[in-house]
Amino acid sequence: MTQIVAVHSYRGGTGKSNLVANLAVLLAARGMRVGVIDTDIQAPGAHVLFGIDTAEDAPCLGDYLSNGCQIEEAARDLTGLACASPCPGALFVIPSHAPPSKIIDIVSRQYDVALLSSGFRRFAEVRGLDVLLLDTHPGMNNETVLALALADSVLIVTRPDHQEYRGAEVSVAVARTLNCPRVLVVVNMVSTGSASDALASRLPGAYAAEVAGVIPYHDDMADLASAGVLASHDPGHELVGHFGRVADRLLEAPVRPSALTECSPGERQVRGTRPPGAP
Repeated sequence: MTQIVAVHSYRGGTGKSNLVANLAVLLAARGMRVGVIDTDIQAPGAHVLFGIDTAEDAPCLGDYLSNGCQIEEAARDLTGLACASPCPGALFVIPSHAPPSKIIDIVSRQYDVALLSSGFRRFAEVRGLDVLLLDTHPGMNNETVLALALADSVLIVTRPDHQEYRGAEVSVAVARTLNCPRVLVVVNMVSTGSASDALASRLPGAYAAEVAGVIPYHDDMADLASAGVLASHDPGHELVGHFGRVADRLLEAPVRPSALTECSPGERQVRGTRPPGAP
């Protein structure tokens, strides 16, 4: 069965997509078949981290949502980023990059959100995935709420900032409302002067959620500037150890047998709603 992990942040700039990319590489290197879907249609970014050539005339998530291809046809096999051949695992990434005109078309047409859930199911089945990581749009929209509703685990990424903490509280509450079995929080980019142990001890009570990691800020990540995945560039880096411990926590989550075979209660809530402005 496929474990679905929705990775979310209430605001942008938390390092969420970088965390997704590093988790994907590490899990594939451990021998797992990993899928990543960039569900942030309005502001996609996974293609940059994974080095996907946007000049290629290859399908992306938007083409699937426009009925232009099957979901698996939009996947890139990036197993080579995780480990040298032969690799015990596999890594498949579905990007959302598209020309501005296509993004406008997809958003303005307000496609059937059920296409996403059926696409997740098909992608997991066709590629035989052990783990499916969903990189969501910051804040809340239909794609994000659906991802949270389908997830076995929701990983909420925040920074040591009071506005971020308040936003993370909202994200945790939404995930709980959607009956997500497991909600975890990662505090990212914590400065070396912060009392990280004290911070980690306060967070579970503040959020009523598990703390999967407190990850320090590091200049090397800033210098990489999203031009690649740190776990692939420098597997022995200190930060990669932190990412690995977050991956360990994710793998503790039980997988709902029905998660990719039938609608969860949370998904039924989402599919029963209409996008703003829809007739």
